[in-house]
Order: sequence, then C-alpha cells, then structure tokens
Amino acid sequence: MDQQSCLSIKESFARYFLKEVAVTPLRDSCVFTLPIMTLDQRYPDVFIEKKFEDTFWVHDAGTTVAQLYAQGIHVTERRASSLEAIAHRFGAEYAEETFQRISDAKSLESSVLAIAQCELMGMREILEHNPIIEQDPVDLRVKQALEQWRPAYIRDIHARFIVKGKKAKHSFDFVTFPTDSKHKSTALRILKPSSSPQAQAERYGFLALDIEGTTYGEWNRFAIITKAEQWTKGPRLLIRSLSTKTIEVRSGEEDSLGESIPSVMDEFDQAA
Repeated sequence: MDQQSCLSIKESFARYFLKEVAVTPLRDSCVFTLPIMTLDQRYPDVFIEKKFEDTFWVHDAGTTVAQLYAQGIHVTERRASSLEAIAHRFGAEYAEETFQRISDAKSLESSVLAIAQCELMGMREILEHNPIIEQDPVDLRVKQALEQWRPAYIRDIHARFIVKGKKAKHSFDFVTFPTDSKHKSTALRILKPSSSPQAQAERYGFLALDIEGTTYGEWNRFAIITKAEQWTKGPRLLIRSLSTKTIEVRSGEEDSLGESIPSVMDEFDQAA
C-alpha cells in the first residue's frame, strides 16, 4: 500500500476517534469515554480532576473494581497484586481500588490512554472466571430489608442490575420492579468509601447524568452511604443532590438498615 493511502487511512481514523470520544463535564472533573470495548462490553471511562495549575489526577474512579464486583468477582489479595502489576506496566498506580496517575499538562493525553489500558486489562479476569455471587454483610442486610418490606405490588427485586446509559453501562446493587404503572421502580446503590469518597461521588454523578433522558432516569434513585464518618461533606452533598432519597450509615450501625430501608421504600409508595 502506498504512503498516500496509509495517510488517508490515518486521517480517517483520527476523524473517527475524534467523533467517537465522548466528554462529560462534572462538578470537579470531566469524564472521557473512549471507543475501545472492554471484555464486559463497556467503553472505559477516564476521570480527570485538576488539582493545581499544571497537575491533574487521572483515574477510573474505581469503575474497574465495581464492574468486576458486578460480575461476581471479588478483588482478593492475589487479584489486587495482579491489578497493581497491570498499573505498573502502564506507568500508573493501583491504590484504594482505583487505577490512577498524577499527570502534568504535557503528559495528560498519554495518562488518559494509560488508565484506559489499565481498565481494559483489568477486566481480563472475566475470561476465566465462573461468577459466584457473594455478598458482604451490608449487601446482605439491604437484601433482607427489601425482602421483609416487599409488598404485594412488587413483582421482582433484582440484585446487581445492569443499565445502559447514553455513553456507558452502569450497575445498581438492587432494583425493585412493580407490577403496575402507578409505582416507580426504585434503584438502590450502596456506596462504600473503599476508594476515594470523592471519586465514588463523581462516579455516581456520572451514572446519574448518563441515564438522564432514559427510562432508568425516571426511576427512584436511593443511595445508601456506608461508613459515613469517612465521607467529607462535599461528596455526601453531591450524592444527596443526585438521589431521590439518601441514607447515611456509620460503622457499627448497619443493623439500623432493617428499619430505615423499609421506611424509605414506604415513602416512595406514599408518593406514588
């Protein structure tokens, strides 16, 4: 193939890439969604937060670990070591369940690509894993509370329900589906500060913005913030502003979910 043909293909590819890369501005960051499919059929989201004049925090907001979890894959010590090795290969870091890299303006583009590559490689576990759905104590308490509350008009309660936004796929921990049109579905998201609370809030914000204008955006959105004492005011306020209802639970108070969750679900019922 002659040089001119190769250059023509290069220009065509550049136009395609420019067209397909999506950018979503959030309050304290922007999200780049790249047109490269992950093994679980998603496009990787890379978050960029400006820290100083020429310093940026580039990260995946814990999305990779969250999606592994949604597939029934828990990050054991061995898997964490594997994710650390992947990050190291691409000049990044895996810490607090998040792929991340500090970047200056000159290397920002390569940093975005590096984190995206980490996300792509991080999902390789699903190729050899036969999902076994395990639940931690908080998830189990939420599930039990929903089952105890469950009225006759609720047809199904789905765990780890995947929804498709305008630019990416997202997961809710639980979704309740009514039998009639009078009541709305309610989507519950359990937010844990295992990675940066700010990153968790930003990822939740991206979910909320991405499903706006879709059927899922019409659902009640119920956020449960666990280990609330570890969250600063800003991330908590952001989550509240994007949720129909929010519950904050401090460490050691998880048993209270057995009463607070049915109470909130009854409020949704009364508003119908």
